[in-house]
Parts: sequence; structure tokens; C-alpha cells
Amino acid sequence: MARQNIPGVAIGIFKNGEVLRAQGYGLANVEHRVPVKPETMFQTASIGKMFTATAVMLLVEDGKLELDAPLTSYLPDAPESWRAISLRHLLNHTSGIGYPALDYKKDYSDDELLKLIYAAKPDFAPGQRWSYSNPGYMTAGIIVGKVSGQHYSELLQERVFKPSGMNSARRLSHIDLVSDRAAGYELVREGEGKDAPLVLKNQDWVSVTLNSTADGSLQMSVLDFARWDGAVASRGVLKGESWQQMLKPAPLNNGSTYDYGFGWFLSDATAPRYIGHSGAWQGFRSDYRRYDEDGVSFVVLANTDRASVGAMLEGIAERFDSRYKPAPEVLIEDKRPALTRSLADALQAVSDGKTADHPMLGALPPEWRERMLEVMSSTLKEAGTCPAPMELVSEKPNGDQLSRTYLNRCANGTLRMSPVFNEQGQIVRARLVLEKP
Repeated sequence: MARQNIPGVAIGIFKNGEVLRAQGYGLANVEHRVPVKPETMFQTASIGKMFTATAVMLLVEDGKLELDAPLTSYLPDAPESWRAISLRHLLNHTSGIGYPALDYKKDYSDDELLKLIYAAKPDFAPGQRWSYSNPGYMTAGIIVGKVSGQHYSELLQERVFKPSGMNSARRLSHIDLVSDRAAGYELVREGEGKDAPLVLKNQDWVSVTLNSTADGSLQMSVLDFARWDGAVASRGVLKGESWQQMLKPAPLNNGSTYDYGFGWFLSDATAPRYIGHSGAWQGFRSDYRRYDEDGVSFVVLANTDRASVGAMLEGIAERFDSRYKPAPEVLIEDKRPALTRSLADALQAVSDGKTADHPMLGALPPEWRERMLEVMSSTLKEAGTCPAPMELVSEKPNGDQLSRTYLNRCANGTLRMSPVFNEQGQIVRARLVLEKP
């Protein structure tokens, strides 16, 4: 917390809903010097997606929704192309719907928000690949509202939170009085340049409607998470077959699957396996992980936008049981060395500022291209010389795309590169991070 300038953290350790540890550290509110405690309410951000998916499945059980029906069955004003999209696509992030241009200071009605989502250019055909989509979950929440006649959060309050004993869990609100509410903070550079000091500021303001959408607009305490963990352990709230759907990997058009269910990330085949989700929004970060076969769960909630809650959770989990220590990264065989050589050439072009005509960089999304290349160039310069060859440590197909992770030992640290390639071997996005000693 001190290294990352995090005011407050709450942690929970559970065994099938039984609280083994619930503890707060630091401050829930810096200005009023209020300490974090187990009852402190944090925004949970995208962890809320598992609850939105639960609301959808409750209506599926009621016979009011069908997972594989065209979305036009529930949204008759949707474009004709949406006839190929289903609720299943929305819940497992395979819909391909694009990102709308939103003004986060503006209030929108559900219909106004839908019109903006309809107008966004699709990223790919439904089921072609997995791609995380907040607009998909916004849409799912609006459908829940239209079919049930109540805001998705009201349905959750009535049919999930209250029956599970999640007594303080609730939707976000700027105006309601919320006991034990934590304040969210953002670390902002004060001054120009990467060496300018980071200063703690209050979270930025977001409009009421855009802070109540179903992609993750909830707040709860670690004690609420304990009760939810008990419901997950007993496969409560929903029927058994609904839970099977919730925790089933996403099917893709090419016959493969992706390790994401309905609002749940699913770990790969490495043991012990876990399910869970993380979130980041408006000065808060969160992570919830359940080692389902063991019945052991961990949650970490923090109130800054840069808190490494995933690393905290893994450190806590490893200290709880050494079996939960993440497997070390190992070098794997590179069966496509020509792709790696082309990547190295493209990175050299980025470093030299000669990116205009490089064939491997031609597929970068226009709206991200300039910023992505700027960040890549800055990171490469910060890394210094990299005499060692790039080492491939992971490879994951995703429909018609391929994600890889490379490590490169450089003068000023280890460069971690995570490019995503299309079928033509072009980079469609890339993330470079310099890990310093």
C-alpha cells in the first residue's frame, strides 16, 4: 500500500462462505481520516458482471428470456444485423458489438444509450472471437429492465442480495446516504513528463445514468462477498443447470472455446483451478477469486485506480496455501519463429519512428494507433538496449486471432510484450510493460 500510494484496502478470505479473515487496512476516506473496516463499502466495478448475468439467468428460469434467441426479439428497434446476436453472445463477450462514443458527464435514457450502441461499428461477427465488452453488458441490463419492468439492480436486490443475506450490497448512488461508504481516489501526475509526481485526487464525476449501468455499478463490503461466496458454494439463487451455463467456457464459431463463462473468468487447466472476476472503475479496483474445488475464496478491494489488487490477492492466496502460488513462466517452443522475427522487426521500426509503411503495423485500429505506438515507443526507449532474444512464454488462440506473451531481458529491466495477431500475422493490438528489478 505504501509503495503504490493506496489509501485503503479491505481483504476477505472465505471457506464456502465462512469468514476466515475479514480485515481493513488504511483509510476509507483520506479527508476525514476514516479507517477501512470489514463493513466498508467499495465500488466493485466489473465484478458486477457476474450479478448481471445472474439476473439474466433468473429471467431465463422464469421463461421470460431465451439465451439463444435473437436480440431483436427483445429490442425490436435494433439493427437487422443484431438478429445474429443472442444474450449468450452478450454474456460471454462474443457479440462483436462496437464501443459507442459516450459523454460520461451526460445522462442518457435507456433508449438513447441503445441508439448509441446500435450506431457503433461492429468489431467482428458474433462468435468469431472473445473480446471484453462493457456495452454488451449495458445492453443485457437494459433487456433485463425491459422484460422485468424493474431496474436490473432492483431485481438483484429482491432476488439475489436479500435472499443471500448481502445486507449492504446495493447499486451506486451519488445522492443516497450509504453507511460506511469508501471514497475513490485517482493518482494523477502533477506536471509534465513521466517523472512528474503522482498526486492523490478524488475520483472523477460520472453521470447518474452511466454510473448505474449493468457492466458494473454496484458497491458492497467484504462481508457481502462472504455471503455471495456461500451462495456460489451451494450453487444457490439459481438452479443447477443455470450454474452449469454460467461456468461454461464461451463457444466460438471455429469450434474452440474461450475461458470465460457468464460474468466469470475461468482459469485454464492448471491446478488448482479457480473462477472469478476483477474490476476497475472511478478510483476503485477489485478482485475476487474462488478456488472452487477447495471451496476457498479471496477478495481484495482497494480505493485507488492504480492499485495492483490482483498481485495482492495472489500474494495473500500463496501465504494461505502454497498450492495457490502462480506457476512460474517458462519458455515454450516457438512454432512460428517467422512471426517472432517479424515482431522484432516491427518493434525496431517503432523504436526508429519508421512505422508508416510497416506491413505488420497496418492493422492497428485507427482510433488507437497513434496512442498505442506512442506508448510502445516510450516503453522501448525506457527499456534501453535488449541484447537477448525474445522469449515466448505463452500463446493463446482466440477464434481468428492469436495472443502471445514474450519476455526480453533489457538493460533497464525485463520487457513484457503481449501482442495480438490477426490471421495475416499483423498486430491488432499490443501491450508493452517494463518490469524493473
